[in-house]
Amino acid sequence: MNLVETSLGDRWKLGRGETNLSRVEKLRKDVQPVSMEGEQIIDATSGMLHVRRMGKDNQARSGLVVVSDRRVILFSKKLGGYDVQDFAFGLLSGVDHKKGMMFGNLTFAAAGTSSHVTQVPKDNVERIAQLVRQKMAAAHSHGSNAEPVQQVDTADQIRKLAALRDERLITPNEFEAKKKHLLGL
Repeated sequence: MNLVETSLGDRWKLGRGETNLSRVEKLRKDVQPVSMEGEQIIDATSGMLHVRRMGKDNQARSGLVVVSDRRVILFSKKLGGYDVQDFAFGLLSGVDHKKGMMFGNLTFAAAGTSSHVTQVPKDNVERIAQLVRQKMAAAHSHGSNAEPVQQVDTADQIRKLAALRDERLITPNEFEAKKKHLLGL
């Protein structure tokens, strides 16, 4: 699985504001095991990810917030491997950000859970939050363009079941059970 080349180099900024191209290459290499075929990295930043370690919550670990064309990836290395948590844009319910004097915080919420990232360089926090919001809006609007499901007339379905019963393709008991189900009884 290969990440598609991106122009991330001009956006990957360290806390001091300088671009570090070798850091971009390291990012691509680090995230390689969790990338999907053809996935593109759009933007990324560093921060302290709050992970579960040895059964305890809120253990902070240095890591990356990676925004791809498909999802947000929270990635941190550990001895002998890595921890990863990802959120598809369509499943995210919110992203919050706070900007302080030197650092900011990001919070990603989805399906009753949330993940916190602290110590995000202040120049990156708002940009990442806005990008994720744009991707969420695009993902949520795709679902609203779907064709509306046609309402099936309950009486018509019962007539069809009665015809099947009359033709002895279903038993009278099956007919009664289906009719009760359709009527919500």
